[in-house]
Amino acid sequence: MNQLDEWDYSPLILASICGHEKVVRLLLEKGAIVNRDTFEGSRAIYGALTDAIRGLLLSYDITKAVDVTQPFASHISALLQRPSIATADVRIGDFRLHRFLLTVMSAYFAQPDVDFSGTSGQVLRFLFEYIYLVPSLDLKGVDVDELRRVADETGLTYMRVAVDMILAQKSAADINKTKNTVQHTMYETARQKLKVLVDGIVSNKIAKDGRLTAAEKRALVAPWHADLVFRVHAGSRTLHYAVHRAIFSRAEYYLTLFGSGFHDTAVFAELEEDGVVDLDRLYAQADAIPEISLPSSDMLEISEQTVEILLRHLYFDEADVPPQFAMETLVLADALFIDRLKTIAAISLSSIEDFSTVSISVYDVLRAAWEFKVHRLEDRVAYLIAQDLDKFCADPQFRDIILESSRRISARQEFDTIELIDDIRFYLAKKHAIDQDGGTLNPTMARVENDEYLERVRQYEQDIMAVDRILEELGLNA
Repeated sequence: MNQLDEWDYSPLILASICGHEKVVRLLLEKGAIVNRDTFEGSRAIYGALTDAIRGLLLSYDITKAVDVTQPFASHISALLQRPSIATADVRIGDFRLHRFLLTVMSAYFAQPDVDFSGTSGQVLRFLFEYIYLVPSLDLKGVDVDELRRVADETGLTYMRVAVDMILAQKSAADINKTKNTVQHTMYETARQKLKVLVDGIVSNKIAKDGRLTAAEKRALVAPWHADLVFRVHAGSRTLHYAVHRAIFSRAEYYLTLFGSGFHDTAVFAELEEDGVVDLDRLYAQADAIPEISLPSSDMLEISEQTVEILLRHLYFDEADVPPQFAMETLVLADALFIDRLKTIAAISLSSIEDFSTVSISVYDVLRAAWEFKVHRLEDRVAYLIAQDLDKFCADPQFRDIILESSRRISARQEFDTIELIDDIRFYLAKKHAIDQDGGTLNPTMARVENDEYLERVRQYEQDIMAVDRILEELGLNA
């Protein structure tokens, strides 16, 4: 149950990172161990593809300690410790910081004049590492009384509670357990506060077909300490959102764009001094506030809801993609090189039992699976076709998709297999409980030609013949 393969993957790790919630639940119920303090446990938790799986793993975690939002938390921490590009806009002591994140975490930082001149460097380090979700929580060299005073002044009540919890522990093991508990609370609190930020950004978007004026840009971005306008064509409307380079750099597409020097965002090089961008100067010359958009693509037609799915994923790692928006999200995530969101969208699509209920063509899903190399979706479509073969055999579009599948094989020979047909045959065998050698798939049933088994064989052969007839009509041997 808990053994590792040659690549150090356990069944639980594989089920977690692939998004198989039912398998994760079964493994846990059967005794699979998840312990955040071990390498294997951390891989299962950190790699969990959905919030539901994370929560499930947490409930079985023998330490009850968690970094449940590692992709989100590691990006926030990197903004302080190892930024890819200069996005900080305020300096306090030796620290390059982001006003939007400071004010999200504590209303204290919304004041025009924040003064930490009398605060020691060690206390400032702990304070800002706490805000930026750095997991060390290292109190070495920190004046605890001074830290408690700063926690009170900044309104970071839980930081003071966390410090007292850590100091109350006697053993190294108990300290580590407490730190893990604190980290979990820190991360979840930050996610909830960033959710409030996104709700505000979404509520205050501007719908306007033309370009925004300088005054409109300033009014849009300044309240959120944002440095970009995100301009999106969604349905029949053009929407403008205030967004932050620090967050959008989570998407590889935008990180490359920001670092290229060939985009309007090159203005930040002129506004930067020693790693800190002067946002006040940017707002003063608001015409220069850059606009970014989505990549140009004939496939990229998205709804307002899908734009918000993107924002919520980037800002606080939201892992919920409703099935009706999963296709759009898949296309969008692929265009922006956000692999995690792409996989989440693919899982959402795979959960759909009847694509007609969400106004998506099953054939378009298969084409998307081919285009974006999502084998999970190819399997799902083949399964659905096998389950309702008669309906598909009567559909002319089924013949078209078979031809498309056959053309995907480079320099196809006359008797080469067709991947879609192979997958359908596989699921037909499973549907009728027939293995490829002509026997039952049920190992507990004797392989005898009883009436029940013969009837399954007859139905299976009828389905196979129906597929073969279509191939013959199309002039294909597979």
